Amino acid sequence: MKVFNIHLKVLIGFAIAIAGIGFFLYTTYKNSQLSITDSQNIAHELKIMKISESLLDDVQDLETSYRGFVVTGDEKYLAPFNSSTKTIPIHIHELLQTAEQDSIDLKIALLLNEFLQEKIKYANEIISLRKNGNTNAAIELIKTDKGIFLMNQIRKEISILEDKGRVVLNESNQKKELIANETKQNFIVLSLVLLFQLILVYLIIAGDLKKNDQNQLAILEANDRILDLYDQAPCGYLSLDKDGKITEINKTALAWLGYHENDIKGKKKLSELAPKSLQLTLDNLLNKASLINHEIELTTSTGRNLPFLIDTKINYDNSGERNYIRTVLTDIKERKKAESKVNHLATLIENTNDSIISTDKNLIIKSWNNGSEKMFGFTSAEAIGCSFFDFLKLPTSHEFENEMWNDLMSNGKWIAEATFFKGDSKPIYIRNSVSIFNQNNDANFILIFIIQDISAQKQHEKTLQRFNLELQQKVQEQTEEISSIFNRISEGFASLDNDFNITFANPYAEKLVGLSKENIIGLNFIEHYKNVPNPTILDLIRSAKSTNKSMEFEEYSEHYQRWMHVKVYPSERGIAIFFQDVTARKEAETKLIENEKKYRLLFQNNPISMWVIELNNFTILDVNQAAIDQYEYSYNEFIGKSINELYPTEEADKYLTLTKEDKANSIIAGTWTHLKKNGEQIKVEVLAYSMIYDGKPSRLILSNDITEKLKSQEELEASRDQLRNLSSYLEKIREDERTSIAREIHDELGQQLTGLKMDVSWIARRLKDNDAALNEKIQGMILLIDDTVKTVRKIASELRPGILDDLGLIAALDWQSKEFEKRTGIKCNFTFAQIEHNFNKDMATGIFRIYQEALTNVARHAKASKVDSSIVVNNDEMVEITIKDNGIGMKNELFSKSTLGLIGMKERAFMMKGELLINSEKGKGTKIKLKIPFHN
Repeated sequence: MKVFNIHLKVLIGFAIAIAGIGFFLYTTYKNSQLSITDSQNIAHELKIMKISESLLDDVQDLETSYRGFVVTGDEKYLAPFNSSTKTIPIHIHELLQTAEQDSIDLKIALLLNEFLQEKIKYANEIISLRKNGNTNAAIELIKTDKGIFLMNQIRKEISILEDKGRVVLNESNQKKELIANETKQNFIVLSLVLLFQLILVYLIIAGDLKKNDQNQLAILEANDRILDLYDQAPCGYLSLDKDGKITEINKTALAWLGYHENDIKGKKKLSELAPKSLQLTLDNLLNKASLINHEIELTTSTGRNLPFLIDTKINYDNSGERNYIRTVLTDIKERKKAESKVNHLATLIENTNDSIISTDKNLIIKSWNNGSEKMFGFTSAEAIGCSFFDFLKLPTSHEFENEMWNDLMSNGKWIAEATFFKGDSKPIYIRNSVSIFNQNNDANFILIFIIQDISAQKQHEKTLQRFNLELQQKVQEQTEEISSIFNRISEGFASLDNDFNITFANPYAEKLVGLSKENIIGLNFIEHYKNVPNPTILDLIRSAKSTNKSMEFEEYSEHYQRWMHVKVYPSERGIAIFFQDVTARKEAETKLIENEKKYRLLFQNNPISMWVIELNNFTILDVNQAAIDQYEYSYNEFIGKSINELYPTEEADKYLTLTKEDKANSIIAGTWTHLKKNGEQIKVEVLAYSMIYDGKPSRLILSNDITEKLKSQEELEASRDQLRNLSSYLEKIREDERTSIAREIHDELGQQLTGLKMDVSWIARRLKDNDAALNEKIQGMILLIDDTVKTVRKIASELRPGILDDLGLIAALDWQSKEFEKRTGIKCNFTFAQIEHNFNKDMATGIFRIYQEALTNVARHAKASKVDSSIVVNNDEMVEITIKDNGIGMKNELFSKSTLGLIGMKERAFMMKGELLINSEKGKGTKIKLKIPFHN
């Protein structure tokens, strides 16, 4: 009754607490709903304010852009205008969608839409006027009050929307403050109620827990007495606390695990005795529920894992909490061993490729493994219960079965081969091994048939027989082929037996010995040649046989008056001898040695420096006297020196890279800088030839000192540059003089002639008409003066065309083309593209003079009827002038013998850093192309 009162108090306290929490949750939920509604209103007003702000930005962009376009006429101002006219309808649509039906927002949105459409129409009208060129009309329209009125109305309506939104936001903030204060008061009241309830519950539970502890102590004491009774039981008994730690363990379990009671009691959890990989699993199993006949593994003190069956029963206290666990262990080590053997044997039987079948004494099939199913194509369900020979349709007879039973009864086993036909497929060859078990026990009598598929073995046997026949044929063919080869080779070959009797000799050997095949076979080699003047060859053959080592040597045979190259190969069955007449090679070697002496003499006495380097490591192998004199190293200093030591650092790597890219029979040439022993640098022309020297890949290098030659060339080039500079200077002076003379002739002499003509004309007007002779003379003087003026102008133009200075290069070239056509009668077509470049004075003069000289050459030599010329400036800033005639032309080789005119043209082009290209073919005219970089 007392416990009931405690529980009732706890329940009442919890009921009060739940009621308080429920009230708090209700008020909180109510306030949250108000907050949600308020938040939706705020979101609605914020969206309207955002759309209003976007509309105001669009209208301002529209206003700015069309005003900017009207002022500047730049259409880039229309980009934001076009963008605004597209976004304004979108924002108006959003505003209409957001506004609620019959609300003030909807009315303002509709009114705002009217103002905006009117504003866009007004702006389009202004833009249209500006595009049509009516700028003043557009500006006057802007100055009217309509645009300002529309803008003010739009701002006013947007301001009304924004003010309305701010009012809603302020009202929302006030509501939130009221809700927050109400929630705060409810929370304080609820906290006090809950605190009181927690104190009350704690006092009740503390008293209850104290009594539970006392009850648990009594239970543990009872458990200890029970464990004492079962300490010697054949099973292992353990008690675990609620955390799985071992509190009691009997001696049987300790003996199995090999621990002392003090080692684990109260110190180890049961799961800690399991292998590490299973500890977490065992912990989970013990925590979930009671176990019945569950297999686990525990580790002994020596580290050995043993299998156990575990049964557990969890004891709970009145509150449903786990109190302790009773555990029973059963040793199943021996059972697991037996199961393992059985499982292993069953696995072997099922997984073997052989057929294993068991029958009773009457040959009725009792078991049928997977191998049988694969081999014969029948399942175990089809086979079990059938007669062995009948089911498999194996060939059998009374004599056959009697033989099987006799061998089984006497030897305990029987082996035979048979053929099995699997459906319509090829026959299967099988080997059947039969063993008998429990022979004296009719009830357990078993015959074990182990059947192997030996089809592959049979096939291999047939293949092997065929291979043996083929091998015999091949051996015979190879023997005949070898004999044929020996008969065809250009060396003599003879085979001797161990007594030095000739057993085989090829035709070359027969010819060399001078005997026929019938006479040479069976001849004793030693006896036949024992009386020859020089028996060295016989002695070496005997030595090879006695030492059983092959030999190769060359000896001069006095008997045959020739050099012989002999190879001797002894074996257990005799000797094989190869011999070849090398007299011609020996004579060639002698000549080669003589030639080498001559080439060595040429190498040493050559006035050009020469050396030989090895390509593998670039060291010097040999050097001649000229190199020793030129580089001032001694012969011994040269030998073994790396070739890169003769090059400055900046050129050594480059030379080695070029040398490593060597190809067979290649020749490398070039000019390099070499270093003499004293550090002096010299310029050399190098020729390098690939060769083999003393059996090594090498290179013969010839080095010719061209230091003085290069110095002379440099001086000559410097002299040429000076002459060109002088020529350029003289040409400039000449042009300046021409310009000065042309100007003086044109200005001074022209003015004087003009004055003279005026004076003569004045005199002519005062003469009397009756003096005809004098009047005629005066008129003649006037005509002469006019001709003189033309001549002066012509001379001035030829000296320096005034048009070149006044109107530029293009006009001067066009004038020159027309003058050429007028003077020579040769049609001259001058074309040019629009050129925006300004040619400087020197460049314009040079191009004009080259063009002038080219046209002069056409007139003098080409016999042409037409000239096409042009000038262009390419994308790469290259000025190209082309002059092409349809004259008689000439061979290009003749242009190498240039006249002074062509030389002058080329020199002018060179001074402008350009080039003059002349291409001519006899009968097809001449084409001249001048290329000059514009920024030269």
